[in-house]
Amino acid sequence: LGSGSDAGTAVTIEIVDYPGEWLLDLELLRLDYSEWSAAAVERVTRDGGGEARAWVADVVTAATQPEAASRIVATYASLLRGLRARGFRHLQPGRLLAGDADAAATAPAPLPAALAGSALFVAMAARYDSYRRTQVEGFFRDHFARLDRQIVLFDVIGALAKGPDVMADTQAALASVLTSFRYRQIPWLDWLRARIDRVLVAATKVDHVTTSHYLNVRQLLAERFEASEWIAAIADERIRFDVVASIRSTVDGWIRHDGAQRAAIRGMLKSEPGVLRLLVPSDVPPKPPTEWPQDGFVYADFAPPDLAGFAAKPFPNVNLDKALDFLIGDRLR
Repeated sequence: LGSGSDAGTAVTIEIVDYPGEWLLDLELLRLDYSEWSAAAVERVTRDGGGEARAWVADVVTAATQPEAASRIVATYASLLRGLRARGFRHLQPGRLLAGDADAAATAPAPLPAALAGSALFVAMAARYDSYRRTQVEGFFRDHFARLDRQIVLFDVIGALAKGPDVMADTQAALASVLTSFRYRQIPWLDWLRARIDRVLVAATKVDHVTTSHYLNVRQLLAERFEASEWIAAIADERIRFDVVASIRSTVDGWIRHDGAQRAAIRGMLKSEPGVLRLLVPSDVPPKPPTEWPQDGFVYADFAPPDLAGFAAKPFPNVNLDKALDFLIGDRLR
């Protein structure tokens, strides 16, 4: 979000939307190729299963072939797309996932440390440096250097539903993003004079659980950060964690279950257009459980409500007013 004033009487607000994958690429500015490569290989081999093992075997075979770089990157991109389909988010480089048709020709792929010094490793390190210079630094120049406020959206409930591995990966991705906002510790970003002074980290789709669990969703989002190096930024309101639904898809209700009343939500499922359902979603823990429930966490995917009756009044929402006040309220008072 960028804003500016005209003689103290007007505020101009410009909203810049860009793929979240670009935001995850900011981590590349803090790491050299060997550091990034080791971390990325560890992630994909841990989570990628047989496809990741096949990719590593192909990489080792091509170690002496620098001309194989584009093919290695293309197969790595396929591996990343498969991981994203399973819910993983800490995936880099982002442009391999953002629909850039030329990415395979220019983006890097990580390589096992055992290949350091090989022709392929040298070629891929050169790609990495070029990608950082032309893509990631360019993103900062074109967007971040003129932004004042930032909102970062994370589907915490969706990650919880996909299991402990995806939940841990989502938290790691968020930590990577937030570290990139600690500008004064990154000289290159100081040179850009980045000026973002408020970051709202919002858990989305909170209307897919009952109101009684909103606080737990917020705590699940923030628990990794509120007793860490971010504590000063949180106390100073430079970073805020909250739950948001720009359009609320459900309303609270009650249902009898096993002889007792349970809090429930009512809404229209995306899979059943026009049919209202009253459902009891899984309870949301305030932090990732040490023992995951046998049946996991289950949440329905609700469709937005009919908004025809809201032409002259605000849409039903969760905390949208609070989010706007945090991001731009001081500029409008």
